[in-house]
Amino acid sequence: IDSCDFTKIGKINADIFGIVLHYIYTSEISEKVFAYAGSDYPRRVCLAACALKMEELFRKVLDKMHKIQGTEKGSFANLLAELLNTLFLNGNEQMNQWIKKYVNQYFDRLVQSESWKFVTIHFIRFVLESDFLNIELDAFTFVSSGHLEASSAQQKEEKVFSALCKWLEACDTHLIHASILFKKVRIRLFENMEHLSTLG
Repeated sequence: IDSCDFTKIGKINADIFGIVLHYIYTSEISEKVFAYAGSDYPRRVCLAACALKMEELFRKVLDKMHKIQGTEKGSFANLLAELLNTLFLNGNEQMNQWIKKYVNQYFDRLVQSESWKFVTIHFIRFVLESDFLNIELDAFTFVSSGHLEASSAQQKEEKVFSALCKWLEACDTHLIHASILFKKVRIRLFENMEHLSTLG
């Protein structure tokens, strides 16, 4: 265990340690972690997983949050972006590397989360600065091989742009950051961003 990480997350109490041990012996995450939407268990287990260098446990918590739906427990999937945002703001370099890997692989999943609209500017910039977002493309008409790669790249950037707009439109104060964030989108429309500030 990393002593610095241990200090940051605080003492791993018997409850959380029991959940970790249960996972070690069964490869399953205790149902108590997902007993109700809004539970703090997912965050605490992820922090413990980071301190104990258990990336697989970290990813499994996030994967299960995405899969759990239903009226009784609410939708953990809708809280996925909020959890990643919180972990990003409070984690160390290792935690942020794990988050980056997860976001790169499951960008679409993250944007579909209702809490995506409420993540911080710091997390939005962190996501948009990634060059390796895995974005699922919609079905499109076949084009010649010379244009296929360009078409795919444009479609991906349009999805990134849509995700950014979803966040900007969620709150008036988000619009303050529009000019900075649009520069992170590599679509041709925004290549000449120095003129954005002159628009009324």
